[in-house]
Amino acid sequence: MASSAHTAASSAQEQLFNLSMAESTLFWTGLSFFVLLVVVWRYVAPVVSDILDQRSARIQEDMDKAASLREQAQQALAEYETRLKLAKKEAQEIVAHAKTEAESMIATKTAELERDIARRSEEAKVAIEQAKSKAMRDVRAELVDLAVVAAEKIITSEVDKKKASKLTDDLLKEMH
Repeated sequence: MASSAHTAASSAQEQLFNLSMAESTLFWTGLSFFVLLVVVWRYVAPVVSDILDQRSARIQEDMDKAASLREQAQQALAEYETRLKLAKKEAQEIVAHAKTEAESMIATKTAELERDIARRSEEAKVAIEQAKSKAMRDVRAELVDLAVVAAEKIITSEVDKKKASKLTDDLLKEMH
C-alpha cells in the first residue's frame, strides 16, 4: 500500500510539473485575458466613456450655471447698492426739505405770534388808556359832584376852613 500511495503521489507530481499541460493552461489563460480585453474595449469602454462624458458635460453645465448665477448676483448686488445710494440720497433730500419747511413754518408761526402779541398789546394799551380816561372822567365827575355838594353845604351853612376841610374829607370817605 505504501507503494501504491507513493505511485499516486509521483503521478500527481508529474502532472503538476508537466510542461505540455502548463503550456496549454497558459495559452487558454492568455486567450481568455485577450478576449476579456477585447470585450471590455469594445463594449464596456464606450459605455463608461459616454457616462464620463455625460458627467463631464453636466459638471460643465453646472459650472456655467454657477458662473451665470454669480454674475446675476453681482449685478443684483450692484443694482441694490445703486438703489440703496439713491434711497439714502432721497431720504437726505426729504429730511432737508422737511427741515426747510419746518423752519419756514416756525418762522411764519413766530411772525404770526409776534403780530398777534403786538396787536393784543396795542389792544390792551388802548383798553388801558380808555379805562384810564373813563376813570379820569369818573373822578372828575365825582369831584364835580363833590364840589357841588360841598358848595351847597358851604352855602347853606356858615363854615370856617376847618369845617370845610372836614366836610370834604367826609365826602371823600363816603365815595370810597
